[in-house]
Amino acid sequence: SDEIINITAADCEIVNLTIIGVTAMAAIDLTGAGDRTTFRDCLWDMKTAAGSTSTRGVSIVANLTQVDDLLFTNCVFEQENAGTSQGEALALGAAFNFTVENCTFKLDGRSSNGVASAAWAVACQTATGATGVYRDCDFLTTDNVAITKAINGVDSASASGVGVFRCYGSDDVTKLVDDFNTG
Repeated sequence: SDEIINITAADCEIVNLTIIGVTAMAAIDLTGAGDRTTFRDCLWDMKTAAGSTSTRGVSIVANLTQVDDLLFTNCVFEQENAGTSQGEALALGAAFNFTVENCTFKLDGRSSNGVASAAWAVACQTATGATGVYRDCDFLTTDNVAITKAINGVDSASASGVGVFRCYGSDDVTKLVDDFNTG
């Protein structure tokens, strides 16, 4: 298995759920049929699983499938891991018309055993063809450990395809927004 929950139907809503990741898996993945899925008031615990860049909070299957009208609102994504960082909290691929609003992405600088956490390479990532908005989100770090890229648009060639509004990073967020082309 490569996920904990696989959403294969449209119009799903997940509310007030704590999701604990498993090493080298996506906690939730969506197929192309997962249109109009809403996540509201959820907590993604990405710190319980052993560190692996293949551990993700949410992933679009194969990062190639287009899922329309995803909504993440008032969600929290927590990461901490000594040695190896987890993968993306949100790996949205080519999601169309997504909204990520009022969410918090937090990297705890000390793991539960007191060892310094590894830097989080990328908290949120999209791919070519993605469109949507990040609005009123916070990217937080503690104990001088960095989030290298908070919002990353790998190969995103669509001009103005993804908007970022009123999002903030603490002082150890190296780049709040990176790798979006001008289209």
